[in-house]
This record gives sequence, structure tokens and C-alpha cells, in this order.
Amino acid sequence: MPSTGKLYHHKMKLRHLTADSDPDELLSYLEKRHPLYFHQRKLSKPQIKNLIKKIIYRVSQTKPKKPVEVASPSQTANSDIFT
Repeated sequence: MPSTGKLYHHKMKLRHLTADSDPDELLSYLEKRHPLYFHQRKLSKPQIKNLIKKIIYRVSQTKPKKPVEVASPSQTANSDIFT
């Protein structure tokens, strides 16, 4: 990755991230998947680890949505008749 002097975004996806994920394991996963950014000291490992911890915290704060109960057509038709 030659330096061109231009800024750009590089996505590093953590597809298996859950509320129970270990930040150290995720950091080592990123290092293996994107070695150019870690070998040239473009990224600070403590900073990335802190970001991973924040993401894990946010994932743990989201509550799972309850599934919406949908009445079957036969239930709605019968209830309309008796009202």
C-alpha cells in the first residue's frame, strides 16, 4: 500500500462480533486480515482495542426486538363475525 497522500476509508468488518466477544481475539483477527495497516504502524493497537470495546458495549446495550404476533386470517374473520 503505497502512500499517495490522500485520505480514504478502509473497512475492517467484524462479522462475528457479539456482546460476549473478546477484544483481544478480535484485535488479533484484524491484524491477520489487514496486516499492512498494523505492520506499518498506521494504526495504534490500544486505540483499535478501545474502539472494539466500545462496539461490544453498544452491541450489549441493544435489546433484541420482540417478534410481532400476526393473527391468522381465520382468527380475524371469526372475530369479525361475533362483534
